[in-house]
Amino acid sequence: MPQGKLSVIIPTRDSQVCALECVRTLISQTLQPAETVVVDCGSRDSTREIVEESYPEARILRLRRRSNLSQALNRGIRETSAPLVSFLFPEVKLEKGYFSKLVDALEHPEHAETGFATGKIFKMFRGNDVLDSTGLVWPDASPLPLKRGEGEHPGDRYEMQGDVIGPSRGAAVYRRALLQDVALFGEVFDESLDHVLEDVDVACRAHLFGWKGLYVPEARATYDVRDEGPGPTYPDAFRWAFGRQVVLLKNAPLSRLFRGLSRGVIPGPLSLLRDPGSSVPALFAFTGVLSKLHTIRCKRQEIRKRARMRSKAFGISGT
Repeated sequence: MPQGKLSVIIPTRDSQVCALECVRTLISQTLQPAETVVVDCGSRDSTREIVEESYPEARILRLRRRSNLSQALNRGIRETSAPLVSFLFPEVKLEKGYFSKLVDALEHPEHAETGFATGKIFKMFRGNDVLDSTGLVWPDASPLPLKRGEGEHPGDRYEMQGDVIGPSRGAAVYRRALLQDVALFGEVFDESLDHVLEDVDVACRAHLFGWKGLYVPEARATYDVRDEGPGPTYPDAFRWAFGRQVVLLKNAPLSRLFRGLSRGVIPGPLSLLRDPGSSVPALFAFTGVLSKLHTIRCKRQEIRKRARMRSKAFGISGT
């Protein structure tokens, strides 16, 4: 695929610590984006000045400080036009050739119907490279998709190209057609989600609507979270619980929905005694979910309707 087909969207907020290195890795890419839009959510540090000085080709959009990540990503989608879109987080450092490897994979004839491609994302933790993700998968026992390989030292594992349910943030390359297809009531990314699980939410819908995703191990990047542990990186417990409940109630097929409700949405007395650290936030989060239940129900009905239509038209069987 020739250059000029890729839009890159960089969401920022007080990202001066990592913005310069992120931009440097973007500049070094063999495939340069047709347009780069930095969507800044009210930074009070020098993020904008760093980007303007080091990467003047980028267009900077300034949002109000209280704007969340999903709002920034949606604004970026509206402000760009290329047929391929990547969301590049400031904490992500790309190896040379990252974009070209993903775009080449999507351009291959056998992947003409593939909706996105993602690479092998490492997590930098105190100088040690462990995996952050090799894409999202949906195990039978899990109510929601999970990061594959998170926290592992990969060795020679995950070296084969293959299908995945979705990308995990990082710097996946999406077809714009997929983003337009999964949008609900004008939102690609659910703006009720505050910097949590917005990637999983989109991946669920894309999967239910029949889109396929591709993992390309040759494309590598590092997610720099030096202050976090080597395993899963979670936001605060309340936001995590709220996001998990919203994504589950909106997207999960009935078999997974009931399993998820019993495990984490409405914890029982035994759960409260055994694990109050997660059960108490889940209960508080559920009160917030109840206030949005009508909207969640409308979105779920729309998702199930579209999934049924795809299933009839193309023989898709939703998970």
